Amino acid sequence: MFSKPHPTEYELQNADNPFLADSDHISKHPHRDNTLSSWLWDWWLWDLLGIATSIAATAAMIIVLAVYDSRSLPDWPLGITINAFISFFSTIAKAAMLLPVAESIGQLKWLWFDQPRSLRDFQTFDDASRGPWGSVQLMVRSRSVRLVAVGAIITIVAVAIDPFVQQVVSYPLQSVEIGNATVGRAQIYNADIDIDESDGGLQVGPEFAMKAAIYNGIFTPSNESSVIPNCLTGNCTFPLFDSLAFCSQCSNVTNEVKFAHSKDDPVVTTFHYSLPGSAEVSFEAEYEAGDLVDGPAMITTTDIPENASSAVLGIQNPIISFAMLQFPDVWMEENQGSFFNQMPQAAECALYFCVNTYNVSVTNGVTTSEILSTWHNETGNPTTGSAGIGIGASDGILQPPKSDLSLDISENSTFWIPSGTIAAMKEYLNVTFTGFVNVSGGEVDASDGPVFVNDVMQALNLTQNITALMEGLATSMTSYLRNVGGNNETTAIGTTSKMETYVHVRWAWLGLPIGLLILSTIFLIITMITSKRRGFAIWKTSSLAMLFHGLDGIQEHHAVESRGQMDDIAVHTRVKLRRGEIGDLRLVAGP
Repeated sequence: MFSKPHPTEYELQNADNPFLADSDHISKHPHRDNTLSSWLWDWWLWDLLGIATSIAATAAMIIVLAVYDSRSLPDWPLGITINAFISFFSTIAKAAMLLPVAESIGQLKWLWFDQPRSLRDFQTFDDASRGPWGSVQLMVRSRSVRLVAVGAIITIVAVAIDPFVQQVVSYPLQSVEIGNATVGRAQIYNADIDIDESDGGLQVGPEFAMKAAIYNGIFTPSNESSVIPNCLTGNCTFPLFDSLAFCSQCSNVTNEVKFAHSKDDPVVTTFHYSLPGSAEVSFEAEYEAGDLVDGPAMITTTDIPENASSAVLGIQNPIISFAMLQFPDVWMEENQGSFFNQMPQAAECALYFCVNTYNVSVTNGVTTSEILSTWHNETGNPTTGSAGIGIGASDGILQPPKSDLSLDISENSTFWIPSGTIAAMKEYLNVTFTGFVNVSGGEVDASDGPVFVNDVMQALNLTQNITALMEGLATSMTSYLRNVGGNNETTAIGTTSKMETYVHVRWAWLGLPIGLLILSTIFLIITMITSKRRGFAIWKTSSLAMLFHGLDGIQEHHAVESRGQMDDIAVHTRVKLRRGEIGDLRLVAGP
């Protein structure tokens, strides 16, 4: 028979302790290994799950951001916004990432005390595992670069994750197409005038709306097109398109005018002026006792050679061409004016059909219309028509070469003006642009009622820039033509858009959280490998580890109760993990 072993000193001292009364039972029944508990607490499962959770939450953010990048704002249930989604998952990613970082710092704390260290280091490590402020203290008190410094840096820098994530998504405005827009363009101009039915007179002229456009262009000339696109939202774009149009060209020929005069009788003198292109302008002026009684301050004529516009302006077969002489000094001096010592200001102009290429857009309700190029028939064949009334008249056909077209639409590139429309327009403009403004020193006979100056002639007399006036005339006539004129129902089709808020992801701002996640993963792996190589137990931040392996040898020499006293003693106390009598590790004060 074997006798029962004598009790140890430890058992004798604690024989009356009810909490240890069953120690004999514990010693007789070895620790039953709980596999789940072992995996959870004696290994790194929780920490690896934390890294995995952080990776999953970060991946969820990236996937959602990639899906909605450059797209309209999503309409999620309960009014959830992308910012709320990102904030939620970034919080999960950050918390899950910092868990293994804190546990790794706690594990490195125990590894640190395999050599005699200052007892205060224990508190410093413990504080570092709890948050940024403790990590800052660890960095300040650390005098060498150690692995634990990486964990402290991660903990400190992680404070910036939230503001960085808030910068990831911005919400600028972009233009979104929502439908079609239209703007007028002219394929034909047909005033429905039959030459055969005009009975040789063409007294009717173009339609009243075109006449209004002509007067508007002369009296209030402007290069701004009055063609308003049909754009519901105030933001529309159109492809480049061609349109039938009116164009003008003028040349200042003042320095090329040749002057001659002849005296027909003692009172009346005939003045002759020769202009380039064999154009001739003549008029009579009446003088009495040396004073100008009757004579023009301005005179225009369309009775010039057919080839004049071609020779001077390079325009074949225009709708009209005319020569204009202005005598501004005679106009100012009235009866003291003299045609003998003043040369006129002279110009030759032409108005003709052309094809313009337009670039039109509407931005915030403001229409921008730009003429990119202009084409006209330089050979005159096909012609824009004849001035003859039913004799030799032909339709105007303009067909720009394919290479000159910048069309993004499929409409016919042939533009047509019936001969009757051309003839009526030509005859009407010939009459309109022929006349003069008289300078008279005598009285006007108004016995039969008021006498008015011809409005068109007065406008031509007062203009100081005939080129701008003719350009304004061409623009006004073109605007009418493109809007509603001449049985023209052709439009250019564009796109209507509206400004809409969309999601713009600034991926660079995710660099910090992703970088910290990668660094945290590396930090955890290195800590795991270091603990494995040194064969140390996995205690990490466990408070039970401190209770079971508490500090021995302090209160034998010091009676401490306050936190300040403990901190003062800890500064000068060195401790180390050592094996006890029964083989367990304990923190022991001493060298």
